[in-house]
Amino acid sequence: MGAIAVLDPAGRPVKLGELWADRPTIAVWLRHFGCQYCLQQVATLTCASADFEAAGAQLLLIGNGKPEQARRFQELRAPMAIVVTDPERRSYRALGARRSPLGVLGRGTIRGWLAARRLGIKADGLQGDILQLGGTLVVDPPNTVLLAHISSGPGDHPSVESLLAALRRSRVAAHRDAVA
Repeated sequence: MGAIAVLDPAGRPVKLGELWADRPTIAVWLRHFGCQYCLQQVATLTCASADFEAAGAQLLLIGNGKPEQARRFQELRAPMAIVVTDPERRSYRALGARRSPLGVLGRGTIRGWLAARRLGIKADGLQGDILQLGGTLVVDPPNTVLLAHISSGPGDHPSVESLLAALRRSRVAAHRDAVA
């Protein structure tokens, strides 16, 4: 998967593996940049960003809209993260993320929608493929997967606690701490 090229917010190609080559990375494949479930997930991850940084990790968000949408998303929603886009969804297929009308209408869809609305989070328009589901990897350089979560429906995200538990297994972070 690391050889798959995505686009940075300026539209320049970059390989996923280059983005997680130097430090542990929480890589999150978003449904699309306007998805309210993804906005809720990013808000949760933003609140935990100090914990991720303390664990030596970075946050990588992958959408499937246009590069301009990735740039706007990063500016407004995730300035602390690396944001890229994969309009052809090659990385989504490599991840094993589903794309299905039935997948986005799963049992937790209404519950997740209501939870997001209670927090004041609303969809920000269609900014990518609405039928695409996402997933999350925690990657330890150069290419060791410490956690893999493929979303079964909108709003199906791993907990911050599970991400931090995966980061505790990082050899790169443990080596950096031992040297420091």
